[in-house]
Amino acid sequence: MLKWIIQSNLIKPVLLQAFREAFATLQIDFEEVKVIPFSSELPSFTPSTINIFYGSTTLMLNAYAHQQFRNGVFYDPALFNTATYLQAWGDKIMNHDGKILPFKEFVAQMIHQKETWFIRPNEDDKSFAGKTMASEEISAWYERIKGLGNPALNTETLIFVAAQKSIAREWRNFIINGKVVSSTRYAWQGVLDVSSEDCPREMIDFVEECANVFSPHDIFVMDVAEVSNQFKIIECNCFNGTGFYTYAVKDVIKEVTERIMQIHDL
Repeated sequence: MLKWIIQSNLIKPVLLQAFREAFATLQIDFEEVKVIPFSSELPSFTPSTINIFYGSTTLMLNAYAHQQFRNGVFYDPALFNTATYLQAWGDKIMNHDGKILPFKEFVAQMIHQKETWFIRPNEDDKSFAGKTMASEEISAWYERIKGLGNPALNTETLIFVAAQKSIAREWRNFIINGKVVSSTRYAWQGVLDVSSEDCPREMIDFVEECANVFSPHDIFVMDVAEVSNQFKIIECNCFNGTGFYTYAVKDVIKEVTERIMQIHDL
């Protein structure tokens, strides 16, 4: 009645094996599929009543495009975007002083105001990864984008830009029904540095307080930063296309499965 559909290509082998072992231990049905990057076609699989998808953004969006499979994709484009986060959480967002505008307007009006910017898409569509870039880099990148004809990333794409911030630590939190079920520190002073131990209770309390104010879905992921001795939201992500920084995925799979079975009375 419930099955996980897992992308087997373009995923780290150790993570894929962690999923397989978790499904075996928890006795959860699953099926592996191969996804063609940037394809609009959903891979063939044998569907169940509820199918929970996990893999790339391509898999997530293609499954979401099919009405019969949306109950296994924890996503709503109207809610998973920076504009919505700013409206819901205000100054709890790390870059609440940023702006949302078309790429071409940023380049024409703002790009030379600062040497370095944080830039990301407004939508959670992974058209490009959020990153800190120098103005000259952005200008050169923009010139390349203009000639590509990419519908997901072009001169009209809404982007979110803000001044660069100094970040001490960063965490990824998996949230179900307003509670953090798994938390991992993934960066220290801007460098990848993974720890499942350095997850302060105060940070988790902050995440849960924010989730109780607003959640884009009952199941989602929130990245949090420590900035000037305060916790701030970096961004949220759809669970179905979000990576794990550690491979202790069994608890997350268990909690997600139980929540979906509860919602659908399975």
